[in-house]
Amino acid sequence: MPKDSPIDETTLDACLDAEEKALIAAGLIRLPTKNKSDDFLALPAPQVAMADIQAVIRAERDED
Repeated sequence: MPKDSPIDETTLDACLDAEEKALIAAGLIRLPTKNKSDDFLALPAPQVAMADIQAVIRAERDED
């Protein structure tokens, strides 16, 4: 795991599944380099149509 992550190794092992660890190792996703600030939750949520949400859920179910 990256050394510059604000999350310690033990916490990472408990929070990440094998797929996420593989994605990190492959460089496809990155861990945060600093802790998120408290104002993160004050940001507006994205507006997503219900049909789009349902399509993604159906596609994910069909993937397995």
